[in-house]
Amino acid sequence: MSEEGFIRLAWEETSSDDMKRLSEESLNRMRKRRTTRHFSTREVPKELIEQAILCGGTAPSGAHL
Repeated sequence: MSEEGFIRLAWEETSSDDMKRLSEESLNRMRKRRTTRHFSTREVPKELIEQAILCGGTAPSGAHL
């Protein structure tokens, strides 16, 4: 069942053990993160900024807009 404009999700089920391990890894990473108010003056390629914006645009929304 395929509707025009939709891409079928390629998904493989993850085992309970793997889900637990991955969730613990994510929690540990989040516990180590820190916010900074110090910014670099180093130039960032425009392409990286554009890619970051495109990445953010893939987040789900009510109308997927």
